[in-house]
Amino acid sequence: MKRVGEVLGSKKVLIVLDDVDSNEQVEKLVGKTIFYSGSRILVTTRNKDVLQINTPKYQILDYEMEVMSTDRALELFSRHALNRDSPLDDYNDLSREIVYATGRLPLALEVIGSSLYNKPQEIWNETLEKLRKAPHEDVFEKLKISYDALSFEQQQIFLDIACFFINKDKTNAIYMWKDCEFFPNTGVAVLINKSLIKIAENNKFWMHDQLRDLGRKIIHQENPTNPKEQSRIWMRDEGLEAIRSREMNNNVQALSLETSVRHPHNVVVRSEEIGRFEHLRFLKLSALTLVGDAANRLTKLRWISLSSPLQINKWPTMSLKNVVVLEFNAVDFLDDSRLRSLIKMAAKLKVLSLKYCRNITRTPDFSGCPNLERLALEGCSKLREIDGSIGKLKCLIDLNINCCSSLKHLPEEIGDLVNLQYFFVARSEIKELPGSIWKLKSLRELHFQGDIYEESDLANSWELPSAVGMLQNLEVLQVNSRSLKGELDLEIGSLPFLRILNLSRTSITGIPKSISMLPRLQRIELVGCNMIQELPMLPMSLTHLEVSSKSLLVVPDLSNLTNLVELDLRDGGGYVDDRFPPEKG
Repeated sequence: MKRVGEVLGSKKVLIVLDDVDSNEQVEKLVGKTIFYSGSRILVTTRNKDVLQINTPKYQILDYEMEVMSTDRALELFSRHALNRDSPLDDYNDLSREIVYATGRLPLALEVIGSSLYNKPQEIWNETLEKLRKAPHEDVFEKLKISYDALSFEQQQIFLDIACFFINKDKTNAIYMWKDCEFFPNTGVAVLINKSLIKIAENNKFWMHDQLRDLGRKIIHQENPTNPKEQSRIWMRDEGLEAIRSREMNNNVQALSLETSVRHPHNVVVRSEEIGRFEHLRFLKLSALTLVGDAANRLTKLRWISLSSPLQINKWPTMSLKNVVVLEFNAVDFLDDSRLRSLIKMAAKLKVLSLKYCRNITRTPDFSGCPNLERLALEGCSKLREIDGSIGKLKCLIDLNINCCSSLKHLPEEIGDLVNLQYFFVARSEIKELPGSIWKLKSLRELHFQGDIYEESDLANSWELPSAVGMLQNLEVLQVNSRSLKGELDLEIGSLPFLRILNLSRTSITGIPKSISMLPRLQRIELVGCNMIQELPMLPMSLTHLEVSSKSLLVVPDLSNLTNLVELDLRDGGGYVDDRFPPEKG
């Protein structure tokens, strides 16, 4: 906030701070900052004390939001409960009573309405009765009606999200819930339909903060005076208190223990202390020292996440037979031999993340984890060799080899990954794709970034294998390497699902004319392709076109590109010709 004030202090601005819960956030912004005359800062909060700040140079006006009008509330409820703007005649009176009972609170109207969609009137009447019994001002009791209507498995998913996974990618959680037989695909869909969660565009869970608070309150009520008897622990102090107990614990299912990053090794945790949580299925540790070697009671673990700063003296004896997600993020303790030992014990493994583990030089024999679907080696700066056994991972969907700066070659066995859909290789010493790339018939996205900041090396130049044109499921083709030269010798027109083509910062001389045959192509990026002299006819599906080349002379007629929303054509010093002048202002 302080930095925002420093940057914007000399300007006339409108700043909106949404859902503020502490006056410190506002004070850091306005404390020593003098905004230009006419500036406005809008703050939304559920706590009036947030506005109690020492700012004599600013006038503070508070405005209390009015309750939604009955007509607007009825419309909002009807949209979620009946999929229309107003209730049907036989639901009119009942709808109005439910709207009144919710206190006309927008979130309650949305959640309760969604829970009643396609339900018989008997359920509506029962819901109304429950709402009437809830204290009028108690929004949690009103929201809890929808939670209570969930199945046991759906409740577990909701509580996990509320405690651990808000703004987190859903992929790994789905693997854990599936192995716990929570039926997550159905469960997540139900939670979305009931307006209890949303999935953001980046595949992350989103939950309204009042619903988050509801979930955490439900956990707190499991045992209000003894956190270690609650099923989920996500607060540092409560987690430390729980593990210090010498009693066996059959209640805790999920534990996240992240201590102060400033003093990461001041907190020492013994593995046998964690080993007392016999029903633990999710364990996340960061910024502490882990000692001891006895945690073999943790047979129900499905997801282990260890992140730097983390000091481990000895890897504890821990059962990995049921683990489906194993994450080591920047853990220097992990080396080749320890990784080999771990992999042998994890036959059910679905996700293996080794991001920024700097002491791994070679990947292990993957024969022991045939079910692996996602492998992340990003940032393993000392990795020099990928074992050929990677070709045995017939279930692998996602492979990330970004930022492996010591890696020079990819094994030909990469072509045996028959189910691979997402392949990322960037910022490494790898100069070209393996010839077996054509065998990846399931591939949807290919991202390869080579020596984009170096001058083209003619001695090591290469051409994109024509067999790439055989990857008929490809949706994204991104290849950025100065050593990539020549005109693309591939039937790009045979890639019917291609949406994005990015060949920026390459030495290619042109793109095939068959590109006009791609019915789904939306984006072409050819930035810094200084050998391209002309462009062929382009498909009318295109929405974004960005080309810069010092040699560009010929541009086709673009009048057919009726869907185009972004156009940027440049040579080395400006725009190509008078048909595309710079915008003024």
